[in-house]
Amino acid sequence: MHLALKTLLNRVEPLKAFVYESSRISTPARGRRGSLPARAPRIEICLRAHQSKLGKCSQCLFPAPGYDRLAERCFQFVPLWGMTTWFVYAPRRLECARCGIHVEYLPWALGKRPVTQSFAWFLASWAKLLSWQVVSRRFQTSWESVFRSVEMAVDWGRERIDLTGISALGVDEIYWKKSKFLTLVYQINQGMKRLLFVVENRQEQSLRQFFVWFGKERSALIEFICSDMWKPYLNVIAKYAPNALNILDRYHIAAKMNKALDEVRAKETRALKVRAQGAQVILTHSRWCLLKRPENLSELQAIKLKDLLSYNRVPPASLHEIDLRLC
Repeated sequence: MHLALKTLLNRVEPLKAFVYESSRISTPARGRRGSLPARAPRIEICLRAHQSKLGKCSQCLFPAPGYDRLAERCFQFVPLWGMTTWFVYAPRRLECARCGIHVEYLPWALGKRPVTQSFAWFLASWAKLLSWQVVSRRFQTSWESVFRSVEMAVDWGRERIDLTGISALGVDEIYWKKSKFLTLVYQINQGMKRLLFVVENRQEQSLRQFFVWFGKERSALIEFICSDMWKPYLNVIAKYAPNALNILDRYHIAAKMNKALDEVRAKETRALKVRAQGAQVILTHSRWCLLKRPENLSELQAIKLKDLLSYNRVPPASLHEIDLRLC
């Protein structure tokens, strides 16, 4: 059974008003294409305009007669059989009655980029699974091409994102690089959990950008926002989502509580050592006795906790100090 390459291309990448004329395997001259060596054999697919069709102006997309023809350009396509594949075409310049002289619209191209739309979506899909550098090396293209392809996919998705029915948000930050952070905003509704917004830094301005993009009407409909205790986030949430219940992250509450308890325990231990004048202080080595669940205590820790509770005379000032450290 024989399947022609032209038949395959017309099936997976039909191009109206253009014809797949020929194909060849070529080895480019010594040199570099972008940041990569250009010596590996590749498939080149030559295209031509359909003789009975006028080109479309790239500005208004209306048909227009030809003016002249530019030099051949190459557009990288999805690799075939492990070989890089390129469309080769000499674009026409058209004399448009509305817009003047412009290069014709190329349905497979992305402006002046040397990649086809299909290849850009191909790179963007692989970039979800592998690092951008690995994707660029694996498919013999530049890191810039992978970056622009991901950018194209993100822009396409953001233009079509459905923001209706969002009533619960999660706000958090992640460490990025060299003391840099990213602020992330998620939708956390039941049955719908997705990333909505990413912005550099973790300042008030960072989270404010999300609410400006999200809009006042949608922000007023938010019922719950889960965040940590980072003050800039709390300030922005209180201002832009006043109707939402701000639920604080359990991890950060526990961390704050543990830190406050340790600081107060250490302070009380030092004070008792001064007053005890060399006698044994029961508060020493008691950290895990206080923090562990009762069922997780060892036998020695349980005895230690029992001794601690027998001296249960915590001054009210210490309790007030723990409250202040949690705020």
